[in-house]
Amino acid sequence: MLEVHRVHDGYIPVCSGEKANLRVVDFDWAGESGSVRYPLQRNQEIAWPGGPGERIMARHDRDLVKGWWHKQFSLEFQASD
Repeated sequence: MLEVHRVHDGYIPVCSGEKANLRVVDFDWAGESGSVRYPLQRNQEIAWPGGPGERIMARHDRDLVKGWWHKQFSLEFQASD
């Protein structure tokens, strides 16, 4: 997604074990990097990389997944560039 400058535009849930439970929703936030914005009201338990109403950038996807990965799986996230 970073290569095509799109955000929230292609996550597919994958479960490879009984304890894996990672969900990505709200595809209505998808679009061109920098042209879509975070909603004003969001889940406050998530450490969002951008504030309410701010533009969503491509790097935010990686930041979100990195945080979720560590929290859900207690493993270090390694992106495949």
